[in-house]
Amino acid sequence: MAFYTNNTRYRAIVTLQISGLISPDKALSIGPPATPRHVGAALGIADWEVPPGERLILHEGTEAALLAVRNAP
Repeated sequence: MAFYTNNTRYRAIVTLQISGLISPDKALSIGPPATPRHVGAALGIADWEVPPGERLILHEGTEAALLAVRNAP
């Protein structure tokens, strides 16, 4: 299930605070619904770029809080 979906025409910078991980190599996925790509993550605060029409997905065992979303032209 998508944690964030970018429904704008600009790329979005999504800031997350990751507080729990089971598999750091496959903590998140970013991409279109049919073919998202796995993204590694570490504990702490980090930014991820989500292109227009794509989504950010948290995988099982990943605990995160959404801190901010901003558009980047």
